[in-house]
Amino acid sequence: MKLRAVRLLTLMAALALALPLGCDEGTSSPDAAVEDGDGEADAGHDGASDGVDELDAADGADEAQPLPSVCPPCVPDCTDKQCGSDGCGGECENCLETGQGNVCMGNRCSFADWGDCFTHKCGLDPMFGTLLCGTCPVGWDCNWNVGLCDSPTGECSGVPETGLCLSGRAVTCQAGELFYQDCEFEACRLDPATLEAGCEEVPCLARCFGRTCGDDGCGGSCGSCAAGRTCQADLGVCVPESGCGEVGAAGECQGHTLVTCEAGAIQTEACLPEGKLCVSAEPGTRAGCCMPKGDEPCGDLPAYNQCEGTYILSCDHGALRLENCRWVDSSFCKRTGMQSLACGF
Repeated sequence: MKLRAVRLLTLMAALALALPLGCDEGTSSPDAAVEDGDGEADAGHDGASDGVDELDAADGADEAQPLPSVCPPCVPDCTDKQCGSDGCGGECENCLETGQGNVCMGNRCSFADWGDCFTHKCGLDPMFGTLLCGTCPVGWDCNWNVGLCDSPTGECSGVPETGLCLSGRAVTCQAGELFYQDCEFEACRLDPATLEAGCEEVPCLARCFGRTCGDDGCGGSCGSCAAGRTCQADLGVCVPESGCGEVGAAGECQGHTLVTCEAGAIQTEACLPEGKLCVSAEPGTRAGCCMPKGDEPCGDLPAYNQCEGTYILSCDHGALRLENCRWVDSSFCKRTGMQSLACGF
């Protein structure tokens, strides 16, 4: 009897251990197990989503990278060059700074004893004293300090009532005394109707090459902007009135000014003062300021040339040429005549 009781107690204990203690506590129901499974699946899905997000972020990072420039890679090359351009917008060496000469010709430094008369019209040049700048008419003496012809007595002898042009000046006689009027670029002439001596009016030289809008410097216009754009007057370029407008990642060329969009704002870069030209984007690239290839057409460059910083822009047999005056003879680009711009001092 006792043995049966022990066996019965053992069986009841085993059954108690096998049965669930309750539905609200402890072991979960099958539905809960499904929910737990779904939860694990959801967790797995969230993990996959995170992976996709990371890939999207990586793709976004790739898209944020700027496009490669349309300009071909440029490696500066000063091999066998004492001076001049390195081919990438920089200078190899400056002859004056190295003491190897005062002029750069064919990428070699040399000393040129050429003399320059500057404003002197008679006597020898003031720089080296080796160049004869001109002579004076009979009865006139050269004032060597200023290089101009003067009357030795200051009297009007030999000067007609209408005056005369001498040494780039209009010389007239008023109340028995000589008066000199310096003419810019020596532009003294006799009026064809009255034969009176006087200075010609110096014409204004418009500056529109490489510009698309704004003042031409002479009261005229280089062009106007389309609707939605406004003119950035200092560079003569049309830019969106707000934000970047339609200027995309590839940027664009407005004349020879590079227009790009960075962080939602328009950025402009003038190419010509760097000795470069603006080249529009090709598929898969962005526009850029590129070194000239040497065969670019002159376009609407005026016959009197154009100055851009230290560069002189000229047309050589139909090809556009950009030359840095400072690298040639340490001069600068300036107006040198009634209808000319060139390197000079």
